[in-house]
Amino acid sequence: MLPTTLVRSTAETARKGYHSHVASPDLDAAFRRLVDDYRTRCLWFLREDYYPTSAAEREQVLRQVEQHGDLDAFRRVAELRTWLSQRSSETSAGS
Repeated sequence: MLPTTLVRSTAETARKGYHSHVASPDLDAAFRRLVDDYRTRCLWFLREDYYPTSAAEREQVLRQVEQHGDLDAFRRVAELRTWLSQRSSETSAGS
């Protein structure tokens, strides 16, 4: 489950702007944990020091973990995608 600090209001997102929420520390930490937890099983082909930073890289990692991980991995990917979708909608509405 994602930390409650990831949940912010639409007004706060609009006030702070798009770029301050794209690479939030909480989102980066969630992706790093996912990569670390599934690196051996699903992401064995990635360098040991690799962590996704762009939206395209993150989607690639999510797809691999979803496809080759266990049920918990599938659920964590769904949570991250939901969160990313909400962030995307909020930032679009605020621009």
